[in-house]
Amino acid sequence: MRSIVRCLCIILLNIAVQNAEAKNIKVALGMGRPPYIYSEQGQLKGIEVEVIGEVFRRLGYKASFDTLSPLRLEAEARHGNSYDAVVGVARGNERSIFYSEPYLHFENYVVALKKKNYKIKSVRELAPLKVGTWVNAWNGLGKSFKVQFGPQLNGGYSPNYFEFLNQEDQCLALFKEKVDAIVIDKYVFAWLRMTLAEKEDTEQEVDVFRLFNGESPSHVAFRDKNLHHRFNEELAKFRHSGEYDRVLRNYVGGNLASYFKPKVNRYR
Repeated sequence: MRSIVRCLCIILLNIAVQNAEAKNIKVALGMGRPPYIYSEQGQLKGIEVEVIGEVFRRLGYKASFDTLSPLRLEAEARHGNSYDAVVGVARGNERSIFYSEPYLHFENYVVALKKKNYKIKSVRELAPLKVGTWVNAWNGLGKSFKVQFGPQLNGGYSPNYFEFLNQEDQCLALFKEKVDAIVIDKYVFAWLRMTLAEKEDTEQEVDVFRLFNGESPSHVAFRDKNLHHRFNEELAKFRHSGEYDRVLRNYVGGNLASYFKPKVNRYR
């Protein structure tokens, strides 16, 4: 009798393990974009990690996250099959890829040191300046920016256009005056301005210019249409519950918001 019970327990345990394994889901994320994604003592943290992880948890999945370089992330979203979901990409036109509703919106500004005394009224006026951005920023900041800084006929880019794999390096380049201006999300800049203070004088006054209309949406790319549909439904419920806003407040509360305190120069 004991042997039968033991066998039944082993069978049930194997079934439970198999079910648990079946619920795992592989998710690719970007890197170097705090407070949205960052590593702390070897553990991934940030707004995107919590939001995406919680939505999948509500769907019955345990998300296993990998961080990829921006170029590889784009390649995985459009051509790869190593991941069930690729987080943090712009919406494309591929028929075989299903893009989620935006789970996050970035609010990008041009930031320059105040002592430079720039009066930037349009993207066109960035042309003579050394401008630092994240990878492939030229493809997500509107037509004017794409014309000014996108690939030229010879396949190259403007000599004044610099892309950074890590936005920490982008922010440091501004304060070290290696570039004249950077294009950056307001919370990424505020976070880095606060956390890089020990490395550089990030308390230098800055001017902030709003040259881009609206916010830049970020999506999750799926190959499974059904999973894409379920994700959208659960994301909407998560927002409606108020938990989404709670996650945002945990990362971008009053202290962080105060670091993005310079007057924004708005030009039309």
